[in-house]
Amino acid sequence: MDIFDPVVLVGSTKKHEQHRLANDADYKRFTKPNPRTKTARKLEEERRRKEKRKNEEAGEDTQSKKPRLNTPTSSTSESAYAAFTEIWDKTMKQYEDRITQLQEQLWEQQEKSESLAEAYNEETRAARRRIAELETENAALKEKITLTRKTMAQGLKILMEL
Repeated sequence: MDIFDPVVLVGSTKKHEQHRLANDADYKRFTKPNPRTKTARKLEEERRRKEKRKNEEAGEDTQSKKPRLNTPTSSTSESAYAAFTEIWDKTMKQYEDRITQLQEQLWEQQEKSESLAEAYNEETRAARRRIAELETENAALKEKITLTRKTMAQGLKILMEL
C-alpha cells in the first residue's frame, strides 16, 4: 500500500471500526450517517433542498428531470448491453408466463373448490331435509304407538270388567 493512497484501512482498537476505508491521504475516517436516525434524515433533506435550489438557480426543470441511463460507448459494451436486455426480456417473459400459468391454476382450483363446496352444501341440505322427514315420521309413529297402547289398555279394562 502506498502512503498517499486514499484507500487505506483505518486502524482502530474498536471492533466495529476496524477495516473502514479512509477518505483521503490524511487518513480521515469515512463516516456515513445512519439512514434510520433522525439526524441523517434531516441531513438528507437538507442536501436535497440545496440541490433543488441549485438546479432552480441554474434554470433546470426539477420536475421533469429523470435519471439518464448510461449509454454504452464502445461496440463491445453495446453488444453486452443488447445481450443483457435480450436476456432480461426473455426472463421477464418467462416470469410473466409463469405468473399467468399460476393464476390460471389458482382460478381452476378456486372453481373446483367452489363446485365442491356447492355439492357439499346441497348434500347437507338434502340430508337435513331427510332428517326432518324422518323426525316427523318418527313423531307420527310414536303418536300411533301411544294411541295403540291407550286403546289396548281400554280394551283390557273392558275385558277385566267382564
